[in-house]
Order: sequence, then C-alpha cells, then structure tokens
Amino acid sequence: QKNIPLFLFIFSIFISFLSNLYKLEISTLYIYFNICYYFCQEKYFYFGNDNFLIISYERINLVSAMNYGAKMKEIRMANNVLQKDIASIMGLSVFTYSHYETEDTTIPLKHLIAFCDYFKIRIDYILGLDSKYELESGYNIVDILICAKRLKEFRKANKITQDKLAKILNTNQSVIANYERGRTLIALPFLYTICSNYKISADYLLGRI
Repeated sequence: QKNIPLFLFIFSIFISFLSNLYKLEISTLYIYFNICYYFCQEKYFYFGNDNFLIISYERINLVSAMNYGAKMKEIRMANNVLQKDIASIMGLSVFTYSHYETEDTTIPLKHLIAFCDYFKIRIDYILGLDSKYELESGYNIVDILICAKRLKEFRKANKITQDKLAKILNTNQSVIANYERGRTLIALPFLYTICSNYKISADYLLGRI
C-alpha cells in the first residue's frame, strides 16, 4: 500500500505529459491530487509556497474546513466580477482560479491575499474565522518579516516551542524556523490551523491589521 502514492505520482506524470501534448492546461499536481483522492481516498495537499508538497496519510479535510471557495465565489459575484477578470488581475489562468473556487486545488496563501486585497476584505472572513467582512481603510500590505515577527510572538506568548508547533501542524521544526526567520510565507492550511485552534486573527498574524 505504501507504494501506491509513488505509482500514482508516476501515472500522474504520464497523464500530465499527454495533457501537455494535446495542449490541455492540467498540472501534474492537480492530476495527482484527484487520482489519489478517488483511488486511495487519502488526502494529498499542495500546501503553499508554490512548490512545496506535503503528503498526509491521515484522513483529514482541511480544505473543506476552511471553506474558502464558496466565499470567494460569493464575493466575486456580489461585485459582478467574472472569473476570467479576477484571474487576470491575480496573474492566473481561468482554469487555475476556477479550481480555487471549487476547492479542487488548495489556494496558496499569496493568491488568497491578492484576492482579499483586491476586494478589500478580511482573510478571517474568507476562512470562516470571523463574520466581519470588510477591512478598515488604511489596512497594511502583507510583509513577510512582520508575519515572521508576529508568528514568533504568538508562539512565545502561548509558551509553545518550535518543535511542539511543528507537531501540531504535522510538519518539522525547520519549517517553523523558516517561517519565523521570514524566509518563506506560512502555508495557508498551517495558518488556518493556528488561527482556528488558538482563536487568533489571520489578518493580524499576517500584519494586515
């Protein structure tokens, strides 16, 4: 059974090759996610920073818990913006953006920030962490160094070591260290887990408020 993910990944590469051959815009990662879901009923998540893949063998459903897709669609339609238009603003293809709304693909945090900045709304609202919708005027643009500082402050205020936080997030200590040094922006599912478990604002941790 442990060889199944490797086999499916190789199979996904083959399908991706065929899709590229026939000019279809389908990523290997997207194919892999869906094949694993339907054949194994396991969750394989693309956890942000664009090229960082985390595979979990636990039956978790963080994407459904965040439920960002329905709110993104709701906000987009309320503002009479087409998928192709918001995709262009965010520098994405319509195909990629549409899969964020349907939650077939986990949206990287930087893209969710771009969406929320454009519509001037709270990330907390999108993630179901708060019912407050709009950002106050004069909100801040996300600064990775402020994010790093606030994540470290949160951890120390709650007397959590980097190792303990890593275990809570099912990752390793070096990932947390890189977040706190400002080397990489925290992955969206990790941000959601921290904020939902410890009742802290995602917009605050990201330095937007």
